[in-house]
Amino acid sequence: MTKRALSTILLVLLSFESGFCQFKKENFILKGSIKGIPDGKAIHLSTGYIRREAADWTQEADSAIISDGKFLFKSSIAYPHGVRIYYDDKNIHFQSGLFFIEKGLQTVSIDVDLQNGKTPVLKGSSVNDVYIKKYHVREIQQEEAGLMEKAQNLFRQFNGDIPESEKVLFYKKREEYHFRMDSFLLHDTKNGPSYFISLWLVTEYLQKYGYKSIYRKVFNLLPAIIRRTKTGRFFNNELKEASSTQIGKIFPALNLVDTMNNSKIIAFNTGKAKYTLIDFWFSYCHPCIVQFPKLKELYEQYRNKGFQIIGISIDAKKDKGEWLKAIEKHKLPWEQFLDIDHFEAERLSVSAYPTTFLLGSDGKIISRNLELSQLEDFLKRNLQ
Repeated sequence: MTKRALSTILLVLLSFESGFCQFKKENFILKGSIKGIPDGKAIHLSTGYIRREAADWTQEADSAIISDGKFLFKSSIAYPHGVRIYYDDKNIHFQSGLFFIEKGLQTVSIDVDLQNGKTPVLKGSSVNDVYIKKYHVREIQQEEAGLMEKAQNLFRQFNGDIPESEKVLFYKKREEYHFRMDSFLLHDTKNGPSYFISLWLVTEYLQKYGYKSIYRKVFNLLPAIIRRTKTGRFFNNELKEASSTQIGKIFPALNLVDTMNNSKIIAFNTGKAKYTLIDFWFSYCHPCIVQFPKLKELYEQYRNKGFQIIGISIDAKKDKGEWLKAIEKHKLPWEQFLDIDHFEAERLSVSAYPTTFLLGSDGKIISRNLELSQLEDFLKRNLQ
């Protein structure tokens, strides 16, 4: 073999290793029919919990107008992507379950009343067929729906004042559900029915639930060519960032803006409080707002015993006024900061709200996303 030939081979290999080997983008068309949303309304095609920059597609439009009960999305796509269709107004709140689109023509049929949160019937995507048949989709969705129904029934049964014994049982079931979900993904990836599906699911799980070591195991099972895709590189970077917020790590310093518009780098290992709750929220997040009364109660009860809360809003720069109004409206007495356009939140893979972190005086993370009753129990045990 000549030196020139050897050099050419090495160059090709280095280019491949550097991630220059890419899947070619080709067109896809998604034609659909929908029941339950009036004509003239716009529905949206979304990458769901995964941020848009992880997708390798060129989307002409992320919305489509319903006409005669039908709609159409067109784009070019490099490889199969997981998507959701959603619609939201004051009367209808709909988001489909995850389904997988690929190159070519696909058709989908949606009934808003029957399929909220469920994977719709899709034709023309062999990858989606594998997802339905091989990835325990029905079991996961049924168990998730059962958990949601259980939570609603408990709330109604006890008029919101759920006994601690019932909460403990519910939390245990939820943890078991998450364990099974992760185990299914690891098992299915080992069997390799579709590595693109595994890549998308593990990226979505990371965005929804934060860092887990099992996600690295799943990612490492994927072939190198899959790991080097745009989505794969995004996941790898996100996992590295998210690992900084795993239990036992020191919570990283953040670059934030205070209510007086001063930029500050905030460190959380100063020892000013025995325990600090970091609360990521935003001004029009209803689940965030409904927890404020209980947080205020706990803050007033334990603030003089070593407990503090730090609120971090991810409102956009243009919504800064709404953030300040929300602080005033809900009379939030703890420190508040703005993470403009959620830059820091994205760096930490925080994509669901509210998201909370409980820290010790050394800044180490004790827990993530404690239920308010669990937080109350913790403070009772540790701040007498």
